[in-house]
Amino acid sequence: MKDLYYLIFLLFTVSVSSQTYSSIDETTYTNGYMNVFENNNGAKGDYLFGSVWGITAIIANVSTDGSNTVELKPNTNGYAENANDSYWRNNEGAGPDGNKWMEASSYTEISAGDYSGGKLTFSVDVTANDLDSRYSLVMFIKDLAPDYSTEASDELTISGTGVNTLEYTPRSDDNHVQYGFRDGLNANPATDWGSVTVTAITQSSKKVLIDDFKIYPNPVSNRVSVSAAESIDNMRIYDLSGRLVKQASPHKAAFSVDVSGLSKGVYLVKLNAGDREATTKMIK
Repeated sequence: MKDLYYLIFLLFTVSVSSQTYSSIDETTYTNGYMNVFENNNGAKGDYLFGSVWGITAIIANVSTDGSNTVELKPNTNGYAENANDSYWRNNEGAGPDGNKWMEASSYTEISAGDYSGGKLTFSVDVTANDLDSRYSLVMFIKDLAPDYSTEASDELTISGTGVNTLEYTPRSDDNHVQYGFRDGLNANPATDWGSVTVTAITQSSKKVLIDDFKIYPNPVSNRVSVSAAESIDNMRIYDLSGRLVKQASPHKAAFSVDVSGLSKGVYLVKLNAGDREATTKMIK
């Protein structure tokens, strides 16, 4: 499965008790960058080069009407704009994929020294998702040293639609901070590979668990515990293919669930409390 990642970045932030809440802002979601790799039989090969790209070339369709929405699509530019160049296209354009792995990033960046500090909570509402099954969508947060020499990050694979939340604490408040999505192999635009539409949400949105919650231990061995400031109606655990592997209806603010039967790997945990919800990552 090809990986599809796109960067979605700072929109509006609210700092509370050394915690920053962020989502999408169409006025700052204006940057694009492309890292190009060899296409190693449908997988990312050796790194070739990187360069600044316009956000429309990345294929991130950003709203301009104040709705703070981004439609993200697999990249086809390297294929479409190089009709007879075998450097970019397999079989002179006859195949479904291009000849390079295009890691496209669109993002807002918090410049070094401007981050307000503490843990960053990045929340988005995935309102539509008909992405082709060969792709997966990953949201991430990363921080980079002031000279961009080193970076660290965390990520969350998105399944279906709904609110998704990722939390990460940068190594230093003086680092650059980025968060969002990116994509991989450049594909033939003659095929509709689908898209994902992501919309901004605020800290106080009724779809988000605005009260603190945590799951622990993480990584987990046999039982995972959940603690929240309000009663959780439903808990669902999905594997990275989107398959529901465990669910519970605790109707409690603090509870634990037996996950001893799950295989080792990364899972998505979705919590619901009334009409609010949140998603986080669990490692087994």
